[in-house]
Formats: sequence, structure tokens, C-alpha cells
Amino acid sequence: MNCAFLSAQTYYYDVAGELSVENAAYVCELTNYGWVTLHNKHITFGQDCPQVYTDTKKPVDDSTEPSEPWLIDDQQMFHVCDSIWLTTTAPYVSKKEAKDTMIELYIDSQTGKVVDVIYGFRNDAAVATMPPSVYRKVEQLLKEKLNFKVAPAGKKVNYIYMMYD
Repeated sequence: MNCAFLSAQTYYYDVAGELSVENAAYVCELTNYGWVTLHNKHITFGQDCPQVYTDTKKPVDDSTEPSEPWLIDDQQMFHVCDSIWLTTTAPYVSKKEAKDTMIELYIDSQTGKVVDVIYGFRNDAAVATMPPSVYRKVEQLLKEKLNFKVAPAGKKVNYIYMMYD
């Protein structure tokens, strides 16, 4: 007798809305083409807050960005971010599958601490089978462990944006 075993995967992010996770609320936004944006409901900066120079309130764009860096030795922090992400997601997805996620970091320009974390991924990707608690844990670890050194030019804006993918 030949029996096949089928296992159904739970995809947590097929519907836009609010998710409750460990005393926090997360917002799941879903586009028509299957792109998920997931973030803590209580974000300070995020996608709807324009990046501006604090002295003039003028928006930062490619033509106004300074030639000097905003962060000092940010490559070391990428290694820390990579380690946190891959270690936390390892029980759920392979390293290759984990790399299918975009992580946006919004950094306080005065302290160098991560203030907001926004995740992006396809709703049919393996990372979409990870429960919201995994994303919550990663956010907490990133906020706890990452401490960027802000250069003088970086202190002139309301926040510093970085993307990790």
C-alpha cells in the first residue's frame, strides 16, 4: 500500500488587517499583486512620514542628500541584522527562503537606535508561513541589539532610512 502524506501550510498574510501578537498590534497590508507589508501598528516614522532636514523642514531627496555618510561603520550593523534575522527565522524557513524578505529600518538620527521596522515579502513566499510572533521577536531584537553610530551629516535629518534584504 502506497500512502502519500500531504501537509497544508498556513499562510498568515493572505488578508489585510490587524494582527494581535504578544501585547502588540501589527498591521498587514496586502497589494493586488501579492506583496505584503507588515509592521507594528504604533510606528513613529514609517512609510507615511517624509524624511526632512530638521533645521529647514525641507524634504530629503537625491539632489539634497549630502555627499558625506549619515552613518559610521554601518556594514558591521548589517552583519548583526543578518545574524538576528537568520537565527530567528531558522526554525521556520531555510536561509535562502529567509532572504526573500525586505526589512526596512527607520533609525533615530540622534541616538542611532532602530525606531521602526517594516517587513516586505510576497504572500506566497515561505516567510509568509512564519507566525507574526517571529516578526515581533526580530523587531524586538533589532531594536535591542542594533546601535548605529550617526555621523554629523546624519544628525541633520529627522530619521535615517536603511533597507536590508
